[in-house]
Order: sequence, then C-alpha cells, then structure tokens
Amino acid sequence: MKIIFDNNVSIAINDSWQMLQSMPEDPPGTQVFGTATDNCECFFIAYPMGSQSTMPFDNPQEVIEGIHVALADDQALIEVNSGGTAETRTIYSIIKTKKQPAGVQYTLTMDVATQNGAIHLQGFFDEVGRTELRDTAVFEFMLRDGSVTNGFEGWMADPYDLNYQKPYLMNLSEREDYDEMFPAHPLSMARTFINELIVQ
Repeated sequence: MKIIFDNNVSIAINDSWQMLQSMPEDPPGTQVFGTATDNCECFFIAYPMGSQSTMPFDNPQEVIEGIHVALADDQALIEVNSGGTAETRTIYSIIKTKKQPAGVQYTLTMDVATQNGAIHLQGFFDEVGRTELRDTAVFEFMLRDGSVTNGFEGWMADPYDLNYQKPYLMNLSEREDYDEMFPAHPLSMARTFINELIVQ
C-alpha cells in the first residue's frame, strides 16, 4: 500500500495494514493504519513535518541520551538506529512500556526524510492474548545454558549503557536474534514494519 503525503513524500507499507479514521486533534495530513494478530494489536499514525523538526539523523547518541533522561520507571529503551541512502534518511527509537495488569507496549518513533520533506511516524505495538511467551521461552533456554540465574542476574540491561540503572530494562529475549522465532510478537512486528517500510 502506498501513502502519499501533502509534501510529496510517500511511504509504502505491507498490505496487511488497514486505513483507520484520523482524529480531529491529529496534525494536518495525518494518516492512521492498524493491524492485529493473536499476539499483537498495532496501529500507527504518520504525518508531514518540517525537516528542521526531525530527530538528528547523524547523531543517534543524542537520541539515546535524551530517551535515558525521559524514561519513566515502567519504561525501557530497546533500540535506536539511523540509516538511509543519498535520497532518503531514517532514524527511529523503540521504547517499551509495562502495561497493567499484564503485557507490554512497544512504541516506535520514526522520522524519515527525502529531498521533498519529512514524515513523522508513531507506532504502537501492544502485546495481547497470552503475554510473556517470548520472555519465558528465552529465559528458560538461557537458564539451562547458564547465561542467566534464577534470580534474573544477567537477564536485563540497557542496550547502550551497562551502567544505566532503572527498575525496568530491556531483557535478553528482546534482542533481534529472536524475532524470527516469534514473528507475531509485537516487537518482531515493529522491527518488520521498519524493515519493510519504503520511503520515496
């Protein structure tokens, strides 16, 4: 599915996404899309923005440091990355938030830019159904091979700063290595969305 914005920037997304109704308070030109599986409910909004308002494409470390300062105790940084070509630039972050009474929401914040302008995307990928299946399976595997302990020693850490301490951090099951084993998990789906996104 191809989406063309007012500034002539376009993105292409997987056809499994369905267009939803935007809200009156959304920024001008907002497009909203959603999809769902047995393990994940997902939606994202996308809208044109000024190129001067994007995250710094050439300085992901600045984004990491800003997120570290802003995280609440029930949130953790999963990933920050930037890239692109001569024609397009991208930068994104993924943050997880603990849901109540159970489950996790992964929030993808992404800016993309071409010579025509920039687009801001915000995606929400929520764990539903039987939660923590990925965490439990990977933890049990790592417990058997001695990578972690019953007391969860070695299980959680910030991906960019081992000295960064919070009550809630990224765990080893959230590494990209395990996405293929759990394709319907919300974090896997967030990364799949990033990898499949085409910007023009």
